[in-house]
Amino acid sequence: MADELSEKLLRYAPQTLAGIKTGSIFNIHDIAVGMLELEIAVLNSKLNPMDIYIERVQSKKGNSLIYVYRKQQLIRDLEDPTARKLLWYKGYPFVGADADTILYGRIEHLKIPVTRMTVNLRNVDISRGYRKAS
Repeated sequence: MADELSEKLLRYAPQTLAGIKTGSIFNIHDIAVGMLELEIAVLNSKLNPMDIYIERVQSKKGNSLIYVYRKQQLIRDLEDPTARKLLWYKGYPFVGADADTILYGRIEHLKIPVTRMTVNLRNVDISRGYRKAS
């Protein structure tokens, strides 16, 4: 049943599946949302024990944005002070103290429509956590 999504994962997220990248995000336009949710559940039941997770971030007009990630790697990445500064600057809220709460909050923030999160990164000084003077 999850063959269609499996093929997309192999095509669009091979670096994440191999442990080279923390996560991959890609668009699917040819699977209905209900079927996609079912396929995600089936694949998560198989992949979660290997620390690979799949989330449907958004769906709009027949397109679904899929996020595939390695949970422990993502938690380590999110604990990095530079990453925290960048995420705060991008509008991600500070959430919780434990790793699962932080991870959940960051992924939930991805579900906010992209148009509300636009920031020009050329004006970001990550080392200091503030906007550069224009």
